[in-house]
Amino acid sequence: MKIIILILFSVLILFGCITEVQQDKVGAIIFLTGSQSALGEEVNNALILASEGKGLQIIVEDSEDNPQKAISAFEKLKSQGINKFIITGDQVNYAITPLIKDEFVIATVAASSGIKNEKNYRAWLTTKTQADLMSNFAVNELKLDKFSLIYINNVYGEEYKQTFSKKANVISSQSYGIADSEFKTQVTKAINSNPDAIVVAGFGTAYSLVFKTLREQGYTGIILTDATLSIPFFFDGIGIENLNNTYYVSTLFDAQNPSSSEMSNFVNSYKEKFGKEAGWTGAFAYDAYSILLEANSICTENLDECIGNISHTGVLGEVRFKDGEMKVPLQIKQVVGNEIKVVKEID
Repeated sequence: MKIIILILFSVLILFGCITEVQQDKVGAIIFLTGSQSALGEEVNNALILASEGKGLQIIVEDSEDNPQKAISAFEKLKSQGINKFIITGDQVNYAITPLIKDEFVIATVAASSGIKNEKNYRAWLTTKTQADLMSNFAVNELKLDKFSLIYINNVYGEEYKQTFSKKANVISSQSYGIADSEFKTQVTKAINSNPDAIVVAGFGTAYSLVFKTLREQGYTGIILTDATLSIPFFFDGIGIENLNNTYYVSTLFDAQNPSSSEMSNFVNSYKEKFGKEAGWTGAFAYDAYSILLEANSICTENLDECIGNISHTGVLGEVRFKDGEMKVPLQIKQVVGNEIKVVKEID
């Protein structure tokens, strides 16, 4: 009987049915191609930088921002014994979250608050957080009353719309698709509603084009927007000349004027290694890896039991996970002419 059991065990190992857990590896499922590849590349670069000479090796799979391909990548990496993951994207994380059993996942570049699992932690800003901050600021501090909203037509945009509308008087709302290239109709309706400010929420190439269309159609008033604008790829793509009197949510990250040694080291190392400027997308991934590394050295079996006890001085400031969310210091910034100024600090 013992011989039969040993033979069966050997067969299971041979065919990969029993796989040893790889405690020294992290699976990174990133959209390296597709519409968000610029952000995926930054996440990948940051993880390369963070893991150099460290004890957790990064194993990368490209999701193409496609849920089915992401699921295949997840299953493939699990079959190799990997039980720790960093995964980019809202729709990809939505697809993988129900599949999480004993794995530990950090979701990044994923803003929807609907991504929730006791073993799925988020290293990003939720849509709700951003919409709450901006609506409170606009109503209570800017003393604005009427708002017109132009939002991306997906889970992110719908959640932003619902959250913002709970605290602010939205008199007009228009949606756009991530692949759209024509926004004159939405912009005209928004302007004609005569709001105190126009709110733009979303991401992707279409997000950038909304700003340009607003200015092309003669709108010179206040624009309120989310943290997407604080990503250099989008800010530079829109152009500061189209952003006067725009308010947006931001982390403390500033590649031009690093405010800490950690931020400065990250900015300089990133530029030296990859020949381009880092953004806070990469900073989130870098800090997430650093916290995961520390947690893995403390308790390898149940990371969710100890990761919440770690407070880390990182690129984004004092960061920690609380209730499954990475907490980072935030700001609201305003573009005035060719300058950017901080108008509110948020702990």
